Amino acid sequence: MTPQNQPRRTSPDDALAKLNNLMGVFDGIEPWKGEVPKGRVRTFIGALSPIEPWDRGRTLPDGTEYQETELPRVTGGEHFFEWVSMLMAIRGAQRSFTMVSLGAHFGGPLVNAALALRKLNPMPCQLVGVEADPNMCAMLEEHFRENGIDPKDHWIINTALSDSNRPVVFPVSELRPGSNSAVHSDDQRRVLLGMINRSGQSEAILKNIVLEGSTRIYLPLDSPEGTPEAAGELRFVSTNTVADIFHPLAFVDYLDIDIQMAEAYALPPAIEMLNRKVRWLHLGTHGLDIHKTLCEMFVAHGWEILLDFTPGSKFDSVEGPFETCDGVLFAYNPALEGFGP
Repeated sequence: MTPQNQPRRTSPDDALAKLNNLMGVFDGIEPWKGEVPKGRVRTFIGALSPIEPWDRGRTLPDGTEYQETELPRVTGGEHFFEWVSMLMAIRGAQRSFTMVSLGAHFGGPLVNAALALRKLNPMPCQLVGVEADPNMCAMLEEHFRENGIDPKDHWIINTALSDSNRPVVFPVSELRPGSNSAVHSDDQRRVLLGMINRSGQSEAILKNIVLEGSTRIYLPLDSPEGTPEAAGELRFVSTNTVADIFHPLAFVDYLDIDIQMAEAYALPPAIEMLNRKVRWLHLGTHGLDIHKTLCEMFVAHGWEILLDFTPGSKFDSVEGPFETCDGVLFAYNPALEGFGP
């Protein structure tokens, strides 16, 4: 699909009408099939899933089992559109491919992109994963290695993202719920302070903060269905701006963003940098107001919004209904058409 020269916002009805064309990004991809270690799975592009944190330290089943995978379907909701966005960027890359993942978690999209690039458009690849939780950074490195990617050849940056370099409070967890949200604003910090004052543990918490940078306060986190309940330990973590991350990069083919509401703080100050350096962008949004505000920001700066599905919504498609948890914004930067390394 070729973006139009005139930037505009694509309505949900328009986006759904394009699904038949979007399905073309899967042309020529044979879904993976073969033997995998018992208890593990592969994506349709062949990426081996990580060993879950709750499985570490116990004996996993020996041997392998045969698995067949399928191409993603529209009814998978936002995950389907993540694949569409990534594959469009990969098919359009020239000479080299650079991908940045903000909120990289355990690195799933980065690994999937590297393996898809090998199959569809082989070329040198630079992966940049930005993740606030040190446990997930370690998991990301292991996920790279298990899928034949040397983490020393890429960038794994352990930092939160915001509108300044002031450290933020972030819930760190050895599990991987993916719902960890940082405390950014002064109002949010006052709420946390009130909670500390009411706890009767102010002195102990202050000691923990000074000596360890951690409150030793644990908050429950939303965990995916079928996984153990998770709690996050509130710690002060290093913080960078999006501009900090992008300064050393000359050009980014694809930017994937899933930073749990921090997009409202981190992206607006970086829009000029994104305009100059990013060709394709996929953003998971968290809240209707955030979705609307950022969509309007990109349109105002000349981006073409190709997919626009609000968070927490239901839609119908030719393949059946689907729901979103996070919102979906997939955008193309016409100013960089023809540019690249």
